[in-house]
Amino acid sequence: MRVVALAGTLPVVAMIGVANAPSSASASTLASSEPSAVVTGDAACTADGTYSITWTVHTSGIPDGDEAEVKVITPENAWLYEWAQHSANHGLPALPPNASFTWVQTGVAGSTTTAHVTFQIDWHSYSHDPEGVLTLTGDCTAPPPPPTDVLPETTTSSVDDTSCSTGFVTTTTTTTTYSWMPSNTSRPVAIPTTTTSTSSRAATAVECPLPPVDPPVPPLPPVDPPVPPITPDPPTTPVAPATTTATTPASTSTTAHTGIASASPARKQLASTGVDARLVGVTALVLLTAGIMAVSVAVIRRRGPQ
Repeated sequence: MRVVALAGTLPVVAMIGVANAPSSASASTLASSEPSAVVTGDAACTADGTYSITWTVHTSGIPDGDEAEVKVITPENAWLYEWAQHSANHGLPALPPNASFTWVQTGVAGSTTTAHVTFQIDWHSYSHDPEGVLTLTGDCTAPPPPPTDVLPETTTSSVDDTSCSTGFVTTTTTTTTYSWMPSNTSRPVAIPTTTTSTSSRAATAVECPLPPVDPPVPPLPPVDPPVPPITPDPPTTPVAPATTTATTPASTSTTAHTGIASASPARKQLASTGVDARLVGVTALVLLTAGIMAVSVAVIRRRGPQ
């Protein structure tokens, strides 16, 4: 245990860590005309699972100039103050009159429920052994040691969702991190934390290829050159019908001959060329037939075989 001795009037030391309410002080007080001492205590649970108790002693009713020697009797023997004539023994100062002092008791087991302390105080004219009692909860335990396990590494995964109808690719990224969380057991538990984020970008030609293009249409076959129009033959001069001479009785023959004789030269020439006119008509008919056939052949060739 570590001993701390302070001279002068001191306040009660505040608790640190897990503290317990101080018990009611137990004190042995002499008559009102004699010196007295009151003991109080405060306890704190330390990191190693033990209690640290600060005992404080308040003295009063001490005559001026009457110094005291102080030592701890229980739970151990420890000198705190001594008279000037005894200072050569431990090199300690004397306790001034009506002063307060503290002593810190360490290493008290965490399961302890009651702590005790006894001091011996000797003035030149008086002697007093005040006691202190403190109630503890008895549940002071050391915290679990830091984990020796290694936290799982952070993981990241991405999933692409390609929509060629919109032309965009949406990427969803999931990140998982781990942290230690205390548990009821001696070992903490690795707890995952997951975050999700999304982003979009334009799709590439590989991700969304264009639809196939129809093959080119072959060119049409060449068209036959147009058939030149057929020029119709010039109109022919109509042939006058041949004049027939009817046989009349003898009494009228003279008149007929007189009519022939009196006919115009043109009629005479037409009558003489009647044969030539018929030839011209036949020739025109042949040429017309040939033209019609030529037109029919040209139309058939243009349409092609059926």
